[in-house]
Parts: sequence; structure tokens; C-alpha cells
Amino acid sequence: MNVKFFTGLAIAALLSACGGSSDHTQGPQGTWSTECIDSSNSTYIFDREITLNTELYSDENCTEALLSLAYKFNAVYDSESKITSSGVKALKVSLTLASEIMLTLGNSDFVESYNILCPQQNWVVNQATSIKECDDLAYIFEDLETTLPMLLYIDGNHLYTSNPFFASQEDDGFPNDVSYDSTYIKQ
Repeated sequence: MNVKFFTGLAIAALLSACGGSSDHTQGPQGTWSTECIDSSNSTYIFDREITLNTELYSDENCTEALLSLAYKFNAVYDSESKITSSGVKALKVSLTLASEIMLTLGNSDFVESYNILCPQQNWVVNQATSIKECDDLAYIFEDLETTLPMLLYIDGNHLYTSNPFFASQEDDGFPNDVSYDSTYIKQ
């Protein structure tokens, strides 16, 4: 198995569903999760900071974890919402990375691979380890060093987010719509 491939899948899962919250009550609160889709799922925990956990599995039922990435974001909500191109009223949020990205490896094969890929870390099965010092993974932090604009739309118990990396942006610097491909359900 290619370690960079699985890390890339986890990053892609983040990029396709990145979101945020702050200590304001304007945004979502609590825990929101996706269903198991394409051997992965993601969970947001909205509190004073937002934690995003993205997990990849070896099976389509999401039972055997290969790896998980945990991100913490600070978020600033814009006082004005935005009417999206699909006609919904979405919150405008600016995200910044609040702490290190932590990677947890689910099996010894990945531990061996990451010991080669990033020998300066002490990789252990099922133990969260910072990826900040890994030269081969530095590109992740480069993308997250700037403030990322995104949209959040809540429809009852469903949360939809825009993709701050790939969504086209309008003159206001925010994407033009949320993605309906990934639905987060209030837990």
C-alpha cells in the first residue's frame, strides 16, 4: 500500500468537507458526522474551536481503521450571511488552523512506512502523532497557513459546507455555493 496515497485520501476528505466554528453561537454546535462513504467518514465537533476528524478504512463498512487525521480550527463568522448560487442562506466563515494536525495510524504496516517517510517522529499503532515535522507532509501546512473562506448551510439536522480550496470564489472572497455531495448529520 502506498502511504502517500492514503494520506492524500485523508487530505482530500478534509478538503472536500472542511468547516469551522468559533465561540460565537452563530454557527453549528455539537457533533456532526458523515455516513461511511467510499471507505471514509468525517466528524466535526463544534465547540470553542472546531475539531475535524477524518478517518480512512480498509473496508467499505468503515470497521477497520487505516488512519485518521485530526485538525483543530479557529473560525471567525462574518456578520452577514450569503445567498448562494443554489438560493440558500449560508454563513460565511474564515478558518485558521488552531493547532498541529495529528495523524493516527491503524496498523503496523503503516507504522513501518511512516517510520521511513518521517523517521523524526516516533510512530506507534493507534497513537496520535503530529505531522508538522514531516518534510514529505509539509505541503499540508502550506495550504493551511492562510485564512480559508468557506460557507456553512444548516438545513434542520443536516450541515453542508463549501470547499475552501477548490470552490470558485466570488468578488467577496467566498465560494459561490456549498457542496451537497457530503452531508453532515447532527448526532
